[in-house]
Amino acid sequence: MTIATLISFILGATLDIILLSYGARRLLAERRFSLSRTIVAGLAGQALTNAIFNALAGGLGHKRLPPYGTVLGFAALSWACGLLLAMAILVTWQAFIPAGTIPPPATWPRSLRSRAARSRRYWQIVRIFTRCGVQPLGRGPEGSRLDRDANPRRRPRTPSSRPAGPPRASAG
Repeated sequence: MTIATLISFILGATLDIILLSYGARRLLAERRFSLSRTIVAGLAGQALTNAIFNALAGGLGHKRLPPYGTVLGFAALSWACGLLLAMAILVTWQAFIPAGTIPPPATWPRSLRSRAARSRRYWQIVRIFTRCGVQPLGRGPEGSRLDRDANPRRRPRTPSSRPAGPPRASAG
């Protein structure tokens, strides 16, 4: 394979991907597809176009050159199948993950930093609560079983350990 063949293949594939992407967006009459989604759909369409064309052209006999009309018909058919696949990918992607639900990748580092800062603030608050003795209140009236087992000086609450005071009226 020569350099000229490689360059012409890359340029042809790039042009085909651009045309498939543009055609799919125009036929769907939807302009809100992101560039990354459109390129992925175009790449998939190009792969299918290439596979179908090679399968159709492989069925032709190599004894003599086929007529140009046959080759153009095979190319148009394979390109239309690739265009349909690109459209199906864009529609399916839009149905499952609508545009705008995931922020653009350029904002991910900033949002990661803000989430880390928020997490640090929350852990500071938890440490302050723990230091002040508010932590067992978050686990219910008796604290957790692990706290009772770990602290032998803590007495379990029994009716006799209630502070003295006026007698309670019993319901009955």
